[in-house]
Amino acid sequence: MSNENESLGKSENELLEKPKTELSEKPKSKSSGKPQSAKKKEAVKKPPYYLGKKKAITTKRGILSDGDEIKAKDLSGGKKALDAFVKSGHVVKS
Repeated sequence: MSNENESLGKSENELLEKPKTELSEKPKSKSSGKPQSAKKKEAVKKPPYYLGKKKAITTKRGILSDGDEIKAKDLSGGKKALDAFVKSGHVVKS
């Protein structure tokens, strides 16, 4: 039997070794020196007017909630109503 293994070119130790997988290697990431969270913040641009946290308003487009963009044309009162919501804290101006 040892002749068969030798004829194939593999020793017993090589046959018993576990194969190395690429999954065990850590993925290499390209970093430019900035943390990833900073990159995400740069990519997300806030609209000029948006709803504040835990706020919701019923508009001509339907119900808008926290973080949604709102425009004067969405409100029946127009710019005046939008300014009132900014003053009350429901809408945030960026």
